Amino acid sequence: MTRKKTCMSKSGKAARAAYGTYSRNREEAARQTREAILTAAQKLFAAQGYATTGINQIANVTGISRQTFYLHFSSKIEVLDQLIETFEQGVMILYEELAAIVRPDLALLSQWTTRFLAFCEADQKTVLLLLGTVPVEVDLAQDRADRYQRILTLLGQRHKPFSIAASGEDAGMRGRAVSLLAQVESLPRLAITAVPLCDKQSLITALAENLLAFLERD
Repeated sequence: MTRKKTCMSKSGKAARAAYGTYSRNREEAARQTREAILTAAQKLFAAQGYATTGINQIANVTGISRQTFYLHFSSKIEVLDQLIETFEQGVMILYEELAAIVRPDLALLSQWTTRFLAFCEADQKTVLLLLGTVPVEVDLAQDRADRYQRILTLLGQRHKPFSIAASGEDAGMRGRAVSLLAQVESLPRLAITAVPLCDKQSLITALAENLLAFLERD
């Protein structure tokens, strides 16, 4: 009787191990499919625009069916949101670096602005996609407003002008802070364009000066 229990126990362990391997393989396959969908969508969005790209096109380029697409994403906008979210995780790290500058000066802020631009240039497709799509998508526009608030709050932990802006107590200060964030966001658009309006260093210096002027406000 004891022997039988031992055999059953070994059999159960083998079954659980096999199921665990099967489950991990399925998870990895699902992850790869999801990544393939994102890659295909990014290429299509960059080549022909977000509005003119359909789910069937994304599925065809990925090599899957429309039904399989819906197993991973509920809509086209969710795909776009995921592309932007992944990119913006890196952007938030850069804002954390800005918040960590205890005594900001023009040199430090120029260095930060240079890193911000370099990060954006490394992923031009997502940057141009974000700049071109957010203004016309209501859901994404709301996401950007929420992100601005998170950035203001983050920067406000160390810098008083941003703290005042984040609180909303001073409408003028908040307006200036939001305008400044918009300037930061527009930097890659000006630098990445095929025909730059001015050289990159001039853009970097101008933005760094605006950041310093804001941070020096009482």
